[in-house]
Amino acid sequence: MIPQPVPINPNEDPAVKLARREAARVFTPDAQLIFYRPGGGFNRFPEGTAKLVYSDRNLEFQMHYTLTGRPETDRSVAGFWFAKDTPRRRMLTVGSGEFGGTGPVRIVEGEEQLELQAGSGFTRTPNIPPHADDFRITGIWPVQDDITVYGVWPHMHFRGKDMTYIVVWPDGTEETLLHVPNYDFNWQIEYDFVEPLKVPAGSTLKTVGHFDNSIRNRYNPSPDREVYWGEQSWDEMFFIFQKYTIDKEDLTKRTSN
Repeated sequence: MIPQPVPINPNEDPAVKLARREAARVFTPDAQLIFYRPGGGFNRFPEGTAKLVYSDRNLEFQMHYTLTGRPETDRSVAGFWFAKDTPRRRMLTVGSGEFGGTGPVRIVEGEEQLELQAGSGFTRTPNIPPHADDFRITGIWPVQDDITVYGVWPHMHFRGKDMTYIVVWPDGTEETLLHVPNYDFNWQIEYDFVEPLKVPAGSTLKTVGHFDNSIRNRYNPSPDREVYWGEQSWDEMFFIFQKYTIDKEDLTKRTSN
C-alpha cells in the first residue's frame, strides 16, 4: 500500500506558514541552477549567457528519495563549468503558474487559484479526484519585459498525461511552441529550441497540462485514490519551466560599489 501525505492544513501554524514562504524563494527565476531528473543530463548555456551565482547565497541540494526498505548510499555529485568572461545576460528559469499574486497564474479545471496567503507564492491546487482521466491545469505567465526564450521543460509525475506550451502574442494570436502528447515520467526531456524565440513584453506564455488518474493509465499506482500535490512520485507536480534571458540586461556594464 502506498502511503498518502497529509493535505495542506488551511489552519496551518503561522511559523510553519512562514517557513513555507521562505522556501518559495528557492523558485525565484535567478535561484535555480540545474534540475536533474530521469532522462536528464548536463546543462550547457548559449554563448554570452550563464547562471549567476551570488556571493551572499548558499548552494543547496534538494534530493527527492523514495524508500526501498533498506539502507542506501547517496552518490550524488555536481559539477560546475565557470564562464571565462563575464556573460552578457543571466539565464533565468520560470514556471508558468508556479506562483500566485501579480505574477504567473494557475487555472485548474477553469477556476483560477488564489494564494494561501497574500505574498506567500503558494496556491492551493485542488487534489485530483479518483478516476479523473483528463484533469486540466493551465499555467499563465504574463511577460513584462522583452525576453528571449531558449527552451522548456515539462515536469509531472505518474499521472501526467500531456502538456502543451503556447505563446500568446500581444495581438492575441497564439503559436504552439511544444506539444508533448504522451508524457512519460521515466524520460523527462528538456527541449532546447533550434533558434531562440524573441518574445516581446505584453505577450503571455501559457501551458496546458492534463492528468490521468484512471485505470487506463498503466503507470497509475492507485486510480481509486485522491491525488495530493507533493514530492513523491505517487503524488503530483505541475512544473512547467522555461529558460529565458531579459533582452535589456547587460552584466558587462555592471559596476561594483
